[in-house]
Amino acid sequence: MRYFLGLVLVLTATVAAIPPDWTGDQAERQQQQLPEGGAFDTFGVKILSQLNPNDMDAFSFSGNDCWGYVSPSGREYALMGLDSATAFVEITDPANPVVLASIADNTSTWSDIKIYGEFAYNVNETGTNGDGIQIFDLTQIDSGIVTLVQEFHGEDIQEAHNVVVDEDSGFLYAVGARTSTGSLYGGGLVAYDLTDPANPVFVGAWSGNYLHDAQVITYDSGPYAGMQIAFGFAGGTGMVVVDVTDKANMNLLSLSTYPSQVYCHQGWVSTDRRFVYINDEIDENNGLVNLTRTIVFDISDLSAPQFVGAFSTGLNTSDHNLYTRGDLIFEVNYKSGLRVFDARDPISPVEIGYLDTYPLNDTPGYDGAWSSFPYFPSGTIIVSDMDFGLFVAQLTALRFGYPGGQPSIVTPNVATPLVVHVDEYSSPVVPASVTLHTFVDGGAETLIAGVDLGGNDFAFDLPATACGGFVDYYVSADNGEGEVFVSPRGAPGERFRAGVAALTVVVFTDDFSSDNGWTVSSDTCVGTPFFGGWERVVPNGTTYAPAVDSGDAGDVCFVTGQGIAGGNDADSDVDGGPVRLVSPTVATSGLDAKVEYTRWFFDSDFNADRDSLTVEVSTDGGTIWQPVETTLSTGAQWVDHSFLVSEVTPPGASVTLRFTTGDCPNNTLTEAAVDDVRVTVLACADDGIPTVSQWGLAVIGMLLLIAGTIVFARSRAIA
Repeated sequence: MRYFLGLVLVLTATVAAIPPDWTGDQAERQQQQLPEGGAFDTFGVKILSQLNPNDMDAFSFSGNDCWGYVSPSGREYALMGLDSATAFVEITDPANPVVLASIADNTSTWSDIKIYGEFAYNVNETGTNGDGIQIFDLTQIDSGIVTLVQEFHGEDIQEAHNVVVDEDSGFLYAVGARTSTGSLYGGGLVAYDLTDPANPVFVGAWSGNYLHDAQVITYDSGPYAGMQIAFGFAGGTGMVVVDVTDKANMNLLSLSTYPSQVYCHQGWVSTDRRFVYINDEIDENNGLVNLTRTIVFDISDLSAPQFVGAFSTGLNTSDHNLYTRGDLIFEVNYKSGLRVFDARDPISPVEIGYLDTYPLNDTPGYDGAWSSFPYFPSGTIIVSDMDFGLFVAQLTALRFGYPGGQPSIVTPNVATPLVVHVDEYSSPVVPASVTLHTFVDGGAETLIAGVDLGGNDFAFDLPATACGGFVDYYVSADNGEGEVFVSPRGAPGERFRAGVAALTVVVFTDDFSSDNGWTVSSDTCVGTPFFGGWERVVPNGTTYAPAVDSGDAGDVCFVTGQGIAGGNDADSDVDGGPVRLVSPTVATSGLDAKVEYTRWFFDSDFNADRDSLTVEVSTDGGTIWQPVETTLSTGAQWVDHSFLVSEVTPPGASVTLRFTTGDCPNNTLTEAAVDDVRVTVLACADDGIPTVSQWGLAVIGMLLLIAGTIVFARSRAIA
């Protein structure tokens, strides 16, 4: 009877409270089966065990949230939310999970769990006669005993969408909460003191906005030291930052939105508290974007968080909960499961591993993975899935770093040392597998074994090469699980390159302080008026356009559409196009050259056909153009980029650059900027190539000669 009632309640849940296709997915969920062979697609993540929902509770058929608990003895436990219960599973031996208990609740698609000390707190959405906050005593969990202390109803709380615990300050917050008669404090932050963790005490509320989820942090350093700050994710409203230090006087510090916002669902702050990563649960599902998108805000200034970009798996699934650990991001994206990102570049994280818990497809919609917990001291990770329950896993990915840097130019006929560091997680790197793959002047591949320096550092020598050539290379390593990882991640098709030169000569540098002959042009999209072409200006800055240049000695750069300072980007961004910015032709005498520049590009679209900033190079004066890079978005920030001409095209007599962007059709906010362009020729000897300083001396000499002539002429006239 309990199972039947639970099924009826789930299938007839209030449609207004959930996305409209959830009821259909619930019915479908009962039919889900593993693909033939019973395998889940993984890379860099190893499944150690898996329990279906009814393995953990006989009356449950679907899963939702999960959290983790570590007892004082060091034993590890997964707390798994189910549609009819909360399950407590020991995973100290992750390959052999043991279900200790399942404690019933009113049937609900949703539940969320958090920990404080030796107590767990669970909320769900079961209506105005609900469970309130379930409080579980975990003090005897090592003996297999979990006790439901009470169903807490302080302030007449009957249900909540989520529960938040700030473990540093000892406060619990219910969000999206309701009473027996309606919304509780507008669904905002409802704070309870956990001095007695079995008996919370209401201490205050913030009712400024309904919150779907939140994270509360006690800052222990920097300008906000001692403050308790809530980052609230408020659906269509955006992200709110609330100072909750004084529970009787919580106050809003900022409200932030981002392009193409639909439902600001959940987020988590980076370990260094510089950024917050946000998932928008519905933007993929309604077709506004067709690539899974994770939003990045710079929260250095809590009164004015800055949207700085977004990143993607390249798939099209709806994104859900994410958490940060060190410089890693663990995000579950419903039908594509757990995705793990390397966030050493915090604005453009790169995926390093995944566990696809939903084998059927990678489409938008509400099925598959719900959440993860990556904080167990052992390195064990748990993932909760609506269909397939609890996954217990380990991160087996490898990452590469270069402690001494990577040379872009090396000395001729001398081996160049290169040290590679390999980050490992649950699976140790196989030292004998760490290999440098080199290609001299585009020739055959040579494999070089690394010298193990200890501490996961490996030494190599880039081969000695004649001047004028180049060395391409990449690194590979095996994690002992049959998985090979490479750096760069696109290898072997993508490789690093080092040019070989005896000296380098700067032949061109431009911070745009003066007009050095750059040209601008534009075309018009069919039916789209043109606006916002390239301009050499001191930038005013708008929401997504630079307010200052990239930081060189001057104040000027090229931007698309000089806006009104502090104004709306829509009044100044590129409309139509394409718009082109072309450099003067720089003589390189047929030698290889290194080109450096700083760019800015923002585009509010996140579809497969997004607008871009395209950079091209010509070595024949502008007749034939070769692509260098296509930037979809760097967020609202300056980014340095450099390349060797030989990476793109055979060197010629000159180098010309072209920067092209546009908004065609005119349907997004598109902003671009360029600054600090520099061209350096790689030479084998001083071949008489005029350097910038030599050109400068020549110009000064010419000016002195002209001035002298004028003075001489004037003296003759006076005489």
